[in-house]
Amino acid sequence: MDETYRTLASLAVARELYDREKSLYDVLKEYIKVIIIEEKLYSFDISELTSLLNRRFSFSVKDAVVKTCLRQMNLGHTGSIWQCDIGQFNIDGWQQSTIEAERKSKSIIRQLMNYIGTVNDIEELDYDENYYAKTFCDF
Repeated sequence: MDETYRTLASLAVARELYDREKSLYDVLKEYIKVIIIEEKLYSFDISELTSLLNRRFSFSVKDAVVKTCLRQMNLGHTGSIWQCDIGQFNIDGWQQSTIEAERKSKSIIRQLMNYIGTVNDIEELDYDENYYAKTFCDF
């Protein structure tokens, strides 16, 4: 998945979880599960996980917040090293939400491009879809 669409999809999924009256920690725990599964993190320290989380989803979350989430997830740890059984996580709903959010994001960007072309009376825009998606995210 293109990084720009991944960012848009992440935002859409976060909003959907929030709308379902999930707490901020509940939302972050879903993102943490994805990182743990995708990176196959059987053991890790908080700084490593926080860095992956922030980089992958363009967040700016602090270690202390991630630590609170991990405690709520009942993951074991020895000192500063946390361990988990990846099999305990179910992210099927997350994956479906992400796929749907990516589809919607692409549709929104195409509509934006059509609008730009119509307003400026341009038949073919100078840039590709990724350029407009990135510009939209930067806005």
